[in-house]
Amino acid sequence: MLEERKVLVYPFDRGFSPLVRYDDYLYRKARFNSLVSPSGFALAGHDAGYANGVQTGMLVSKDLEKAIEDNDIFLLANGHWNLNLRKKAIESMMRAASMHKEIWCTILLSDEELENIRESCRQNDTEFTYFYHPANENFVLDTKLSRLRRPKSAIIFVGEVMPGLDAYAIMLSLYKSFSNAGYRVCAVGDRSDCELFGIHSMPYFLRNSVGEDLKIYGFNQYICELEEKEESDVIIIQLPGALIKYNNQLINGGGVLSYIVSQALQPDYMVTCVPFDTNECNSFVSLSETFLYKFGFGIDFIHMSNARVDSVQSMIDALMIYDYPDVGIVTKELSKNNTDFGIPVCNILDNNHESLFLHAENKLTGYIPSVKW
Repeated sequence: MLEERKVLVYPFDRGFSPLVRYDDYLYRKARFNSLVSPSGFALAGHDAGYANGVQTGMLVSKDLEKAIEDNDIFLLANGHWNLNLRKKAIESMMRAASMHKEIWCTILLSDEELENIRESCRQNDTEFTYFYHPANENFVLDTKLSRLRRPKSAIIFVGEVMPGLDAYAIMLSLYKSFSNAGYRVCAVGDRSDCELFGIHSMPYFLRNSVGEDLKIYGFNQYICELEEKEESDVIIIQLPGALIKYNNQLINGGGVLSYIVSQALQPDYMVTCVPFDTNECNSFVSLSETFLYKFGFGIDFIHMSNARVDSVQSMIDALMIYDYPDVGIVTKELSKNNTDFGIPVCNILDNNHESLFLHAENKLTGYIPSVKW
């Protein structure tokens, strides 16, 4: 049996944290082995889930040189950093290539940077995989489409009312649960590194300047072609962007991209991710009704993230700012209120993956066309 190849993730940040537990689906059956975070992130020495209030069992390091030596693959992770950190990250990637390490890159590189790393990998006889260019870039959009098709597979949507509320991690959780149960699963996510986990990226044209009608027909075409190719039982789609605006200053895209997807397909099951605020629980049925009128579907299950909105700082910075209490606090606060909110609510990442899966499977039993054990 071949030894599992070990992956170094750099620069590791809070955004990558929820993905650590899904390395059993990682590209080419590799495994996460080292997570290295710059000192300014204040994550080194802590559990990988520390910044998100969860436990993963993996510690974050700050020793990049040792991590490069100890691993087979250097994964340059996507994130929000300044130009100095970006420069350091690319220099570290080049150094790893010179040490004959395989390179996986998930950030956008300039033409010059891309050619430099490819040439370095060629000279050092190692592989380079560029994940930023989605595998679907070769998808041919049919501009003559005039009718939407209904996929035979059960459709699950996972969306978040504002960015950064764990939608991608919830999609991976469902992907893993349905796959382990024997279903053939196709999944589409809204990240540039989806192919790391065998997930398809959002089609390129959704954020291009093509007309809205063509985006709707095109997304429907994209999903139907994936279904035919993979012969799926279940299709899980992370809705792109946020579902609604936060206020008149922080509009978060206004739910436009999610609306386009909702016009291309209607789900059989909808998971909605909301921020940590138990005072809003009694409004979930009303929120579901709003979605029904806006998108054409309601909410079946709510994931309450441990991301708690810092409304003052968000208004100052003009983007959503959160603090992250432990996920156990979310569960504890929800358990204090025995009220039936009309829709199941929990923090799925606090070991509630099976609860979501069983609830979804129960509703979808009549929709899933077949099961392959």
